[in-house]
Amino acid sequence: MAKLRRVDFAGNAILITSVISILLALTWAGTTHPWKSWRTIVPLLLGFAGMVAFLVYQGSRWCPEPTIPLHLFANRTAALTYILSFLHGIILYWVSLFLPVYFQSILEDTPEKSGIDLFDSVIPMVPGAIVGGVLIAVTAKYKPLLIAGFVLKAIGMGLFTMLDDRTNTVRWVVYQVVWATVTWAFLRSFGSIWGVSIPSAIFNPRFTDLVGRIANPQLQSVLVGGGAYQLATKAFMGLLNDTPVVKAQVVSVYVESLKMVWQVGIAFATLGVPLSLLTRSLALRDELNTEYVFEEKKTAVVQEVKA
Repeated sequence: MAKLRRVDFAGNAILITSVISILLALTWAGTTHPWKSWRTIVPLLLGFAGMVAFLVYQGSRWCPEPTIPLHLFANRTAALTYILSFLHGIILYWVSLFLPVYFQSILEDTPEKSGIDLFDSVIPMVPGAIVGGVLIAVTAKYKPLLIAGFVLKAIGMGLFTMLDDRTNTVRWVVYQVVWATVTWAFLRSFGSIWGVSIPSAIFNPRFTDLVGRIANPQLQSVLVGGGAYQLATKAFMGLLNDTPVVKAQVVSVYVESLKMVWQVGIAFATLGVPLSLLTRSLALRDELNTEYVFEEKKTAVVQEVKA
């Protein structure tokens, strides 16, 4: 019970409520309700106000056991590292969520094949982690790798904007490898929430804006309001094989909508570059200041004296 009393129930309630409010606004925006609708604006503003209230509460005397101790952000490098972790979580889920849309709606992969195709964004993480760890151990510097990582992320996002129905397998594999090679350092679940909701809030309204290019009114009504994401499957695209002109129009709208998703993603990835530059190059210790190490040194000294 003593440990249970240390849980920040009030802080967590404020945080969860605020995040849900923002996510509802992003989910409704451009699909269920227009961006200008009060049903979108009000929960969005309330959510951000709640986030501010959460931070204020975390630093107040009424919160003895904060969920997020604000003193962790007192150091500039530490604060920037948390922000970069947050950005990384966003970017990782951004790509993981919308590359399958490309594979299934434009390349007409099955869900299973789409998952296999996504391996190219996962497998390079292992050698990337090994190389990154070795370089940090040898050079005792991490800042250059941090900067290079976000530069390559931005380049990878830029390459994704070139994906269309004519992209061959070699190209999209290389694009994923370029992006995934730098994904070795960290992942924060909070960033993953926004990595799902933000690109969805971009893709669905963009598809709705472009749906007029599709000549079939009935098909238009099915694809708006979030339907485009739900129907991004090989099975659905196969139903359009009898009307190649309409199918080409649908593919074109998917390509253009995904292009905007990747373009906005470039901004998030690029934001990590100047933030990485602002981090300080701290010296990495080659000794562990633990009781075990101190005891080991003490024993060695005693043995040397006895000898």
